[in-house]
Amino acid sequence: MSIETLHFTANTTAELVRMKLTKTFPGVEFRIAVAVPKPPIDLSQAVTALVIQWNSGPDRELVEETVAEFQSLDWNPVSGVLEIIEHMEVTEGGSLQQVQFGVDYILCEGPKTVPTAW
Repeated sequence: MSIETLHFTANTTAELVRMKLTKTFPGVEFRIAVAVPKPPIDLSQAVTALVIQWNSGPDRELVEETVAEFQSLDWNPVSGVLEIIEHMEVTEGGSLQQVQFGVDYILCEGPKTVPTAW
């Protein structure tokens, strides 16, 4: 049995994140940008990130939990290493499919005040 892979670009991943945030937090305006390191950085070692900013609404931890499914890397504080997150799903036909999102990490920069409950 072979596993097919579905690849998303960073821009497509940003749109998927925007749709998830809009559905989860209606009325909150999020700014989402793709951050790619510029040369002379060794691009084989580069990390592509999404930067999400907003001024009011949910706190940072809640937004991070909401978009965590789109990350491809996670920091393990015990080992001190970035670990790869593998995303798998079962298709409508019942086969297993690997999903690769076009970003490694999502940085959330939210409001500094205590938000209302969602």
